[in-house]
Amino acid sequence: MPTVNLFCGLEDLRICMWNERLWFTATTTHASNNMTNEMLLGRFSSDCKKVEFVQVVDVGTLPAKNVCPFVEDGRLMLLDLYKSCIYRCCLTPDTEKETWTLERAQTLEWHAGEPNFYRGSTSPVHLHGSTWGCVGHDIIFNDNTQLVTRLSYLHHWIEFDIARGAVTFVSSPFWVAHWGVEYVSGISKTGDKVTLYLGINDKDAAACETTLSDLRCGK
Repeated sequence: MPTVNLFCGLEDLRICMWNERLWFTATTTHASNNMTNEMLLGRFSSDCKKVEFVQVVDVGTLPAKNVCPFVEDGRLMLLDLYKSCIYRCCLTPDTEKETWTLERAQTLEWHAGEPNFYRGSTSPVHLHGSTWGCVGHDIIFNDNTQLVTRLSYLHHWIEFDIARGAVTFVSSPFWVAHWGVEYVSGISKTGDKVTLYLGINDKDAAACETTLSDLRCGK
């Protein structure tokens, strides 16, 4: 489909393993005539050489961005940090083709006085009990009229109780390797060691090893 948008194809992929397959969310401006970012749910083939399934999922409003998949209690879930919402992915029965819909599983409440201006960066990882953690971000913008006006991303380590629907912790802001356009899109955790996967200036990929303790301190 012809487009006048900056971005083509799929962007902002977030991935997770579920039922021995690699699943992903992504955004695209080519899903419909809306010509704005819409959210996709997809799955790679078992050898990860092709996308064997992809469809648009409705997250309520457009444009849609930064909705991250994860697995909780054996179910495929999506976290929309910006809208403070967690969805459960549900396979629609009795249809001729594979179709998934979203069911609201939880709404996150922020602690008193804490505004929710954070956007999703990474899928959440399990910490303990019903507590999960993820990286979210805020953005500083240039005060100019250019189309691309981002100046710097500020990251935050955010924890929430999925059973109570409560955000329980937000760290002070931090950056990893580059003050500027630095985007953390992936995370893995082994014990107290946490690895962040990030892009710098939308060109270079990097990985950073830190600890859960340091993330909670905002560094």
